[in-house]
Parts: sequence; C-alpha cells; structure tokens
Amino acid sequence: MCTDRDYCDKDGATRLKNDIEQYWLERGFRVVAELVPMGFHPAIRAARFDVRCDDIVNGMPLAKCKIEAAANENQSFHPSILVTA
Repeated sequence: MCTDRDYCDKDGATRLKNDIEQYWLERGFRVVAELVPMGFHPAIRAARFDVRCDDIVNGMPLAKCKIEAAANENQSFHPSILVTA
C-alpha cells in the first residue's frame, strides 16, 4: 500500500495508480487507471499528475470490469474438459 503522502508528483501518482488497480484486481475487477500530466501548478509550486480511472464511477468499478471465472488469468481453457451432448 502507498505510504508516501505526496500523490501529486509522478512517483506518488504512479504508486497510487498501481495501488488502485491492485486493490480492485484482488476483489475480482480489472480496472485501468491512467496518469494525466497537469503541468505546473502554482499552488503546490510543482508539476502535478492526476490519476484518472474511467472504469470507476462513484467509487465502484463498472460491471464490465468484473473478471469472469472463465476469463480469469489464473485459470486456463482446456478443450478436453468440454462435454458434448
């Protein structure tokens, strides 16, 4: 988990992005967060990076992000287990 409190610089925003993606992956959702460079910000007197995640609305991932059991990368498809009637 990200312990550094500066989430606005590139390193902190990258750690936050990875933490968000990992958090939801552990709960069965594959979300994609992206870094958005915002340029110099006079209030913090530094360049700022935002983390944007279009796959999350009101704090919850969209239904399309749910990892289905068959699509889970920990399971592989084996044609030999198919049963035909």
